[in-house]
Amino acid sequence: MKSLWFKHYMRMYELGGWKTLLNCVEKLISHGGPRASAGRYCFNGAPYVSANEPRDEDAMEEEEDNDSWRGNRRRKLWKTACTRTALNSHLPMTERALYAALAPSPQTSAYLKAVCRTWPDHLWAQVSVVCEEKESSEMARLRESFWEGAGEVEGTTSLDESVDMDAEELEEEEWEKEVVGSLESLADIPVEDGPPANNPYYISQLNIILDRMDSLLDAFAEGLQNGSYDPSSPEYPAMTRFFAHLCLFLQMIDISAPPLATQVILEAYLQVLEAAGQRELIAMYAGALGDNAVERYAMFLTSLELSADITERRLALTRAKEHGLNMERVAIATAERTIEKAFSILPSAKGPLPSVIGLQPPPTEHEWLLVRSIEWTTFMESTYGTALEQANVILRYFLGCGRVQVAKLVLGLLPPELSSIREPEERAVEYLHYRQFFMMTKDTRAAWLSDYKTLVQQAKEQVTKLLTTEWLIADGERNGGDRRSRELNRIRQIYIPELVIRLHAMLFTSRTRIPDHHLQRNRMANSWYYACAVVALVGVFLWRRNEKFRFKGVPAVCGSDNPILSYYTAFKLMNNFHTLVREAYWKHKGGSFKIPEFTQWHLIVTGPKLIDELRKAPDDQLSFDAATQKTLHIEWTLGPAIAHNTYHIPLVRGQLTRNIGALFPEIRDEIVAAFGDAIPAGDGWVKVTALNTMMQVVGRVSNRVFVGLPTCRDQDYIELNVKFTLDVVIGALFISLFPDFLKPFAGRYFTTVPQSIERGVKHIGPIIRERYENMEKYGDNWQDKPNDMLQWLMDIAEGEEREIRALVMRILTINFAAIHTSSNSFTHALLILAANPEWVKPMREEAEEVVSRDGWSKVAIQKMRRVDSFLKEAQRMFGLGDITMTRLAMQDFTFSDGTFVPKGSLVSAAAGPMHQDEEFYEDAEIFNPWRFVNMREEEGEGTKHQMVTTSSEYVPFGHGRHACPGRFFAANELKAMMAHVVINYDIKLEGDLPEPKRWAQAVFPDPKAEVMFKKRE
Repeated sequence: MKSLWFKHYMRMYELGGWKTLLNCVEKLISHGGPRASAGRYCFNGAPYVSANEPRDEDAMEEEEDNDSWRGNRRRKLWKTACTRTALNSHLPMTERALYAALAPSPQTSAYLKAVCRTWPDHLWAQVSVVCEEKESSEMARLRESFWEGAGEVEGTTSLDESVDMDAEELEEEEWEKEVVGSLESLADIPVEDGPPANNPYYISQLNIILDRMDSLLDAFAEGLQNGSYDPSSPEYPAMTRFFAHLCLFLQMIDISAPPLATQVILEAYLQVLEAAGQRELIAMYAGALGDNAVERYAMFLTSLELSADITERRLALTRAKEHGLNMERVAIATAERTIEKAFSILPSAKGPLPSVIGLQPPPTEHEWLLVRSIEWTTFMESTYGTALEQANVILRYFLGCGRVQVAKLVLGLLPPELSSIREPEERAVEYLHYRQFFMMTKDTRAAWLSDYKTLVQQAKEQVTKLLTTEWLIADGERNGGDRRSRELNRIRQIYIPELVIRLHAMLFTSRTRIPDHHLQRNRMANSWYYACAVVALVGVFLWRRNEKFRFKGVPAVCGSDNPILSYYTAFKLMNNFHTLVREAYWKHKGGSFKIPEFTQWHLIVTGPKLIDELRKAPDDQLSFDAATQKTLHIEWTLGPAIAHNTYHIPLVRGQLTRNIGALFPEIRDEIVAAFGDAIPAGDGWVKVTALNTMMQVVGRVSNRVFVGLPTCRDQDYIELNVKFTLDVVIGALFISLFPDFLKPFAGRYFTTVPQSIERGVKHIGPIIRERYENMEKYGDNWQDKPNDMLQWLMDIAEGEEREIRALVMRILTINFAAIHTSSNSFTHALLILAANPEWVKPMREEAEEVVSRDGWSKVAIQKMRRVDSFLKEAQRMFGLGDITMTRLAMQDFTFSDGTFVPKGSLVSAAAGPMHQDEEFYEDAEIFNPWRFVNMREEEGEGTKHQMVTTSSEYVPFGHGRHACPGRFFAANELKAMMAHVVINYDIKLEGDLPEPKRWAQAVFPDPKAEVMFKKRE
């Protein structure tokens, strides 16, 4: 009963039913408690009340001065007449029910209940009968003569002292049991009108009458804790408000309520208030939490948006005092919580020493969180000591990270009075040193900056003069023009990088000959020389290229397409790509906008119409393969052979997909073994790093299909593939910072292709040799011929591609595509599930039911619709990045809206913002695990919303003929992994769901995020 009734909408409560219920409680308590007066309130206003009053109406005025009671002479006559009339079968039922209501008894109850249409009617009838019977039995015990008006009793002296008290108590207990059973039967009684018996208001009323308020509150609190109620449902605020008011009412009238349940309910209602923005009420309700009041209100203050100004924050803190909370404790607790939250997100001040000379970006959102954490302890002088201590910690962090300007912002927020604090001396002196560091005399700072400006100007002039000589100016395409142009282009590629590196090396090696007091200054100058050289290169060689690809008339992501400012925006996009692209999407939805890269502009189209045009464009106009080579710099990250011969892609799309069913037993076997090895055995909870662990599992499961046993379980081989995946991504990002003529040079220094091939040959080389021997000996087919990706490659490879090194590179490439995408997608889903463990049960029940019927097979996996929906929703929310479907213009192209794309330009679709657009997905910013399974249940939608299905509104895998060829294998692999997890483990997070990390256009799970696993029995 306790879990069913809470799920219904509390309409009675919203209509004012809660007031009636609280009045009810008040009346019960005023009459001596719920048990002693169960149902008395039901008789207020009843027609037969005067007939049951145990006193004479004429004696009412004398009652205050006279303790004697006199019986009511009309009662027996009244009851007899009403009962006989109710039993008269010749009368209409409504009239008989009326008289049954005037004299309720077991004889008349059937007629009384026959006309009950609502639950309150049934409650009144039931209580009327049991209480009337109890009153009649008590009258008989006290002798009829008294109650029938024949006798008079002074006080209680007329009671027979010889009554057996034990028998009386026994009879009382029996009556109570009868009443309780009678009322409990109302919990599921059918009604004709109004809400059903399991309506929350009715069940609450019944529990209060039965004196079961503790179990009532415990049941609701338990539901809140285990996630039985959806906070986003319309009835949730009403439910929490009702029970919060009930708890507070009981406290107000000194009736004890379960403390833990009260705590949970009030916590839930505070969250409702926070979500509704009713900040003025939060302190009042937080004050009812007793010992936890300070921490809870501090938790609320910590959640205030960074956009809230200092006045709003001060007002929120002041409310704590208005409701009896200690402002100092609240301020300190809030500051400590905010600092702890910021430090848990920000990177530690470790690693290489940062440069503090170059232009620094503005504070990030997380840095602002740490900066403004100090505000809470600066509102009152009594917390200045704590503010001083916290200021030193924050300043140490920012200066240690090289974030000088951010540290200066912190000092600007602090009151001048902190400088006058003298104790403790160590903290005070440290703080004064920080202020002195930023308060150097203007003359000294001006001279310091002047020296550097001179050095920078000299470097700029010399490098620019050298690099702008005629023979180093690029005047032709890379492979075009006459012989002279081609030869000069080759000279540029060879010698320009050498000139830049030699200049930097000369300055670096000469630093030891410079006097000590100039050493630090010239270290900084080295950075300037190098920076100026790169700026000169970019300025000279890319200005005209930038002009060519400016997409004139297309709005820019930051509002300006000035070539110089665009480089600053390109740097800004490295850390703020998601935010800036999202803002541009909403400004230009249905059209297009452009984002700057370091070598050219990149066009982004939005909306299904333009995305569909992007999908349909022929490859000789907008090329997917050419774009992939350009964006991943495949020629340098994976090698020329992979860039120019993609014979492995048809194998992935065809052979691999067709063999999923045949290979599924091996996939399943490796999933069991990989999870067993990755998650240590134990009876309790085991904590693992989510992303790293899932990379290991995905690497093993994928390579069971790619190279088979035992290599797929070789730890060094798996680590090679995981590391290679990361190296390719990082290498591509670094290479993208260089202009085309520097990319070969950057590729040599920022990729690990040769080393990775050598390491891979050690693992796969002997296997390839053995298989070639068998192919030579037995032909194309032999007994026990492996059925895996390596063998498929060997079967169709030709020429140089048959060499061991070439096959190793091909396997590494396929692993790059499989591990990077699948492990990120699965880790996103796993973290969401661990943060919401109540979603495990529906998937577990589905998986267990399907497996019990079809076993672990591809067929069974296809029937796991909830698992499919959950993984697809995770991809919708996060995907692999904010843009997808990238194409390179092989010739000039024009979209239907007139947007012109010049040859050589990159074009992509804005995937991330569209996936969270209310036009395409209801409640788009809310994770709905069963979104797609519900959509599939609609008529004609059975296959449209599967995880592997793409559309113009759902593009994590791309869309059209160039959609991810391995998505069918990946989907089956991830669904099998998720089904294994929900069936075999309980999972949870220790804290809140960690935010995903973003760098440039990529999004990936927090590498430090941890998940708790517990093996199920």
